[in-house]
Amino acid sequence: MIKKILKDPSFWKAVMLTVLFFLFILIYVMEFKHFNLTLNAKRLVVPAVCIGGGIGLLLGLYLQKDKVDPVIRMQTVMACLFGFLVVAPLLASLSNRLFIFGKPSYEEVEFVREQPFYSSRFGAIKGESQMPTGYYLFFYYEARLMRISLKKEFFPGYEEGDLILIPVKKGLWGIDFIQPSLINEGLNAIES
Repeated sequence: MIKKILKDPSFWKAVMLTVLFFLFILIYVMEFKHFNLTLNAKRLVVPAVCIGGGIGLLLGLYLQKDKVDPVIRMQTVMACLFGFLVVAPLLASLSNRLFIFGKPSYEEVEFVREQPFYSSRFGAIKGESQMPTGYYLFFYYEARLMRISLKKEFFPGYEEGDLILIPVKKGLWGIDFIQPSLINEGLNAIES
C-alpha cells in the first residue's frame, strides 16, 4: 500500500505543493521586518497588487478558455487572480531590496523620539519588570512622520528636533529603505 502511494506522481506533486506553501509563508514572515524598514511602502505595495492582479486575471482568463464546466472556469480565474494578488507584494519588496548593490547614502532627518515597546505572546507577567523587546524610532523624512522598529536603542539623549543620520538606499523600484545594521556608522559621523 505504501509503495503504491510513493510511486504515485500525484502524491509527490502534493508533497511539493505543501513544501512550497510553507516555504512561501516562511519567506513572507521573514520579509515583514523589511516592509517596516521601507519608507513609503504604500508606493511599493499598491502598484504591485494592481500589476499582480492584472497579470493573475489575464492568466486566469487565458487558462480557463479550454475548460467546459463554468465552475471550474471560475475557480481557475479566481485561483490565478488571488494567487498573484498575494505573491506580488512579496516579489516587489524582495526585488526592490535585494537587487541593489553599493553603499547607502546617509540622509539627515529630524529626530522626534525613540520609544521602547514590549511584545510577548503570552502577555506581561504581573509584578515582573520587563525589558523592551525593541524600540520605535520616530523621525521626519521628506516632511512626513515615519516610524520604524529597531532591536535596540540607537539615540539615547537626543532631543526632539535634533538631526540624525540614517542609512537609506534607493531600491530597484525607486522606493527607499533603511539598513538598520548601518545606523552605528551614521552615529559615528554625527559625533565626529
